Amino acid sequence: MAKTAVSQWDTTANNNTDIDSVDIDENCAPSGMNNAVREVMAQIATAMTTGALVGIGHLAKSGAYTVLAADRGKCIDCSAALTLTLTAAATMQAGWMCYVKADGGAVTIDPNASETIEGSATLTVEDGTTAVIYTDATSWYVAATIASSIVSTATKSISDSDSPYTLLAADEGKIITIDSSAGDVTVNLLAAATAGDGFQVSFKRIAGDSNTITLDGNSTETIDGATTLTIDYDDDVVGLRCDGSNWEVDRGHFSIPAFARSLLEASSAATAKTTLDIGVATINAQTGTSYTLVLTDEGKEVTMSNASANTLTIPPNSSVAFDVGTIINVTQLGAGTTTITGDTGVTVNGVSTGSADITTQYKAATLLKTATNTWLLQGSVGAVS
Repeated sequence: MAKTAVSQWDTTANNNTDIDSVDIDENCAPSGMNNAVREVMAQIATAMTTGALVGIGHLAKSGAYTVLAADRGKCIDCSAALTLTLTAAATMQAGWMCYVKADGGAVTIDPNASETIEGSATLTVEDGTTAVIYTDATSWYVAATIASSIVSTATKSISDSDSPYTLLAADEGKIITIDSSAGDVTVNLLAAATAGDGFQVSFKRIAGDSNTITLDGNSTETIDGATTLTIDYDDDVVGLRCDGSNWEVDRGHFSIPAFARSLLEASSAATAKTTLDIGVATINAQTGTSYTLVLTDEGKEVTMSNASANTLTIPPNSSVAFDVGTIINVTQLGAGTTTITGDTGVTVNGVSTGSADITTQYKAATLLKTATNTWLLQGSVGAVS
């Protein structure tokens, strides 16, 4: 195959017998050498222009530096706040690119003369960030930015003895573990303007105590709209990101609400049931011959126990405003027949002031409120009339 580009060259020298159909094999014509050299130069120049041939290397800088064409493809690692001045885009040629890593302070990228980068006269690469820049031979652009905090595994540990702890610029990207076993801990966040857009940090609670861990925004700055955020339970993790003005939770706030946590920490199923107020009926035991429901009967079991006939009355909504959907169970425990009746203005099973008897001792019926003054009576009862 005719080798028409650098990418088609073979890493085994003996396999390179032509260059764009120019014969350079053994015993080739003398003119082949001249033509081959010219073609090699053309292909390398093309590769450099298009970016097909990119240098690889590391360039450490701690002070101002002028970026050169020979820095193509390199990572310029800046260990301090400094300015990188770019050589003219036309000199660099279209496709030129490099990486700029800010690792010790913000780095200012300053294009040549009136040239721009992303439409601006300069570009700031925030500390802890790497930018990939390239040119089209006229202007400069950013292909991508990478926050070092995304891949950081650095950690820091603090406790109540450090409280209040003030977050540092050097904490960017870290996971800060907080031990509150001996007392409350407060973390004062950096001013958002100081932290800058893109600053990220994580906090993890490592003690299962009852002390409070509070993350506090600077002055009136907020965290997800609130001035403070608490980390409530052991192993909870909060990841914060700054937008330059305020803070937001962007990597999950895994706290479990206190109510749900109380269920998980319940010592027994019975305790959990009590917390939820389910599975344990509350009984209102009545022994007289008449009883009118009250608001606290909602959800209860009302027992009627008398040897003589007795009546349970459903009051109108104007007297007792049960919520629509209220359920009340009624059981006849005594030998006397229990009659369930609607008061004036109350409709039971479609019958105004309707009533019905529970069929026999130890049987039960259920009342369900379906509208303002309308109830449904179900169970062991006769016809409502």
